[in-house]
Amino acid sequence: MLHSIQDNGRSHGQKKLPNSGNIYELNQKRRKMGNKAIYTYINGRKTFVGKQINDVIHREFDFSKAVLWQNKELSFDERLLLYAQNQKIKSFVFTDTRKKTSFKFGLKKILNNGRFDQHGVGDQWYFPKDIGKEIRFKKTPYVKKEVILHKESFTQRVEEGL
Repeated sequence: MLHSIQDNGRSHGQKKLPNSGNIYELNQKRRKMGNKAIYTYINGRKTFVGKQINDVIHREFDFSKAVLWQNKELSFDERLLLYAQNQKIKSFVFTDTRKKTSFKFGLKKILNNGRFDQHGVGDQWYFPKDIGKEIRFKKTPYVKKEVILHKESFTQRVEEGL
């Protein structure tokens, strides 16, 4: 937050609040990160896997159709995990499009509490839904720019030491 102040002859300067960082620099970094629609290929089909809005990846779907939601777990393609780490993503937001509820998960909590597994849709990263925090539902903006995640898997890169 910025507050107008009168300081040393400046009539309407900007004062940086403690621990808020430089707002201009923060906004510049966010613009560079940009907003992107994230896709990957699953079984030869281009598949939407999420939307990057600044340093957050959003996933929106009807939770009632997700079997693992009923088992108290969520998942996403392992390539999305690698992408999140490379892009310095801080969190994921999962939104139930039917109930209009959203849950936020920090990337560190997802990494510390998750595991790789496969349940018919390729290698997935699974984590318990109870590590998330319910947040206010907010519709994400339309994004035009696309990113396609490559077939190279996260586990391959770890094994290769990359």
